[in-house]
Amino acid sequence: MVLIDVTRQTINEYNDKFIQDSDYHRSDASIEALILAFPDNESAKGILLKVAVINALYSTNVFDLLGMAAHIRNLGIDDRLRIGDPALVAEIAIPPKGKRRFYSFATKYCSWHNRKDYPIYDSFTSYVLTQYNQRDKFFPLGKPDLRNYTVYKSFIGAFRDYYHLEEFDFKQLDKFLWQYGKEIKTV
Repeated sequence: MVLIDVTRQTINEYNDKFIQDSDYHRSDASIEALILAFPDNESAKGILLKVAVINALYSTNVFDLLGMAAHIRNLGIDDRLRIGDPALVAEIAIPPKGKRRFYSFATKYCSWHNRKDYPIYDSFTSYVLTQYNQRDKFFPLGKPDLRNYTVYKSFIGAFRDYYHLEEFDFKQLDKFLWQYGKEIKTV
C-alpha cells in the first residue's frame, strides 16, 4: 500500500472535507454545544447527556449509560481533565462492575473536554498511525501498545513532530487520521 504524504496541506484538506460532510459536521457541532452547555462533570444530567450523545454519535458501544455517567461523576474528573492527566482515560474506561473496557469512549470523552491534551483513539486512527510508523519509523519502540494511553499519546505526538504538524491540535489530526484510516482500512 502506498500512503499519501502527510503535509500541512493534507491535514487541512481532510479537515475541510470533514467540515463539508454535513453528517460529521453536525455531529461534532452537537457535541460541542453539549460540552458548552455542560462544561463540568458534576451534574448527573449533564454527564448522562454527554455520555449518551458521545456514545451514540461515535458508536462506542457503552450499553450501561447510567452506570458510565455515575462512574464519571464519582471520579470527580474536572481538575484532572484540565491538566490533561493521561491516567484518567484508563480510570474512565473501566467502570465499577464493568467487565468490558471502554477505552475508545474514554479517549473521546476526555478529548471533548480538552482537545489540546487528549487525542482520540479508535481502530482507524490506530491503523493509519501504525502504517505510517512502519513506513517512516517515527516512533522507535517497535510495535507499541496503543491501548496504553500514555504510549498512544506519545505515539501520536511523535507522528505530529515527525511530519512538522505542531500547529495542529489533536482534534485536527484526528479528523485526518480517522477519515484516511477509514479510507485505507476498508478498501
